[in-house]
Amino acid sequence: MSTPSERRAGSPARLALVCGIAAFVLDLALVPRAPGIGDAAEFTLALALGGVPHPTGYPLYVLAGYPFVQLLHALGLDWVRAAGAWSALGAAVAAGLFAGLVAQLTEYMDPARRLGLWLARLTPVLVLALHPVWLRAATEPEVYSWRFAWIAGAAWFCFAAVVALEPGALKPPRPARIAALWGVICGAGLAHHALSMIFAFPLTLALFAALRQRGVWRGTLLIAAGIGAALPLTSWGFLVWRAFQPAAYQWPLEPSLSAVWAHIRGAAYAGYLGGFAPRPAERALLAGTLLPIVIPGLVLSAFAALREACPMLRAARLALVLSASLLLAFTLNYGVPDPAMYCVPVLMVALLWMPSVPPLLTSRLPRMLVAMAAVAAVASTAAWGLSATLSHRAQLVRIDTRIRAAWNAIPFERGVVLWKDDHCARLVLFQLLEHSHPERVVANPSRLTWRTERLAFQRRTGFDALAGLDLHTQADLALIPPNVRRRSPLPVVEFRDVLGVERSSP
Repeated sequence: MSTPSERRAGSPARLALVCGIAAFVLDLALVPRAPGIGDAAEFTLALALGGVPHPTGYPLYVLAGYPFVQLLHALGLDWVRAAGAWSALGAAVAAGLFAGLVAQLTEYMDPARRLGLWLARLTPVLVLALHPVWLRAATEPEVYSWRFAWIAGAAWFCFAAVVALEPGALKPPRPARIAALWGVICGAGLAHHALSMIFAFPLTLALFAALRQRGVWRGTLLIAAGIGAALPLTSWGFLVWRAFQPAAYQWPLEPSLSAVWAHIRGAAYAGYLGGFAPRPAERALLAGTLLPIVIPGLVLSAFAALREACPMLRAARLALVLSASLLLAFTLNYGVPDPAMYCVPVLMVALLWMPSVPPLLTSRLPRMLVAMAAVAAVASTAAWGLSATLSHRAQLVRIDTRIRAAWNAIPFERGVVLWKDDHCARLVLFQLLEHSHPERVVANPSRLTWRTERLAFQRRTGFDALAGLDLHTQADLALIPPNVRRRSPLPVVEFRDVLGVERSSP
């Protein structure tokens, strides 16, 4: 890499825009018409109704996504695909910012080596944007794609700032501006996803070191950063408002500030810490598509960072590798059933060794051979990612068709439907967004242990689902459906039984 005083090799912003637009077109075309596995139906409801999803509440995701989804639905798109388009937009922003990040690392490469330069810039972006797990996040209603966008944007800002603060830079940016903008970025990351702080803290240290080296560090910069961070954190006020003015459907958030704070800090997830229990499909995703890439990739990215000529950029790149390593360690000690998406930011960092390879190869090997190797790598990734995505999309449609058939097979209009499954929100989606069998009372027995959900159920049915029960352990949750049957004046069905009949039918 050349020094900052040498001629730049093109604009990172222009490449970021082109890559972002291309990614949005691709991802939008792949959005399925059925909700994804897990929390996709809940997030579709949150975006359509402006409600609060599960902890940590994701207020920026809902506040920005609600008008976007409303607009697309008004233009004729169904709710599920409109919510999926919000994820596609997040992935497009993430791909564009990642392209800008990669271009930042190659900004001072010799522009005369055009082939090596463009291969260095495009290969890691295309490999990332065509990876099957990335495409899943980009096409289903979930919060992950916008988290990827935050990580790529935060890293790019940090890298650009430390380069601009190098002693050789002619026009360094104002320190107060850097501090304020970094505060806004960190505040947005914290408001969107608490795990963003795993990346924010090491990158903050790299920025602090760059400011100190330049001799412009002042304690007052903390004030600027604090004010900047406070701006996006005001979005937590949305959770307070919704706690006291709930949407037609949302997580059972009790109307108290203590409940809101517990929701924001994800207190309900404390039991997942210290374990690792992915469901079989997620374990296969990790073992087959992520870990074989990210583990050696992190080592290579650390080596590439150590070879960085710009001292402060070297420190920032090492800080990013450290962040990704910490996130990987956390993921492998977090007992949620769907941890694969947590590893995608690690994949982003693990691909940052790639930009240094093509210029080196084109200086030593025939350029056509290097170009063919890069095209083959991207083409194989595209075939793998698109094939897996289309197969998964078809699977989602089959699952949705089966669930809809079971929903329509329930032999009553006014009654109680119990489903102890995260997909219970899909039945509510049928009711609230598609106006299908709206008189049925749908409930997840596990969530009836939450006071707000319990009272809402009692208002709709006229009886207390937990009356007479003394619940202490997870195993005691099995007592709830029989108790509902005993006390209900309405017919009661467990949806898994109806779905089981449907599964066994031709």
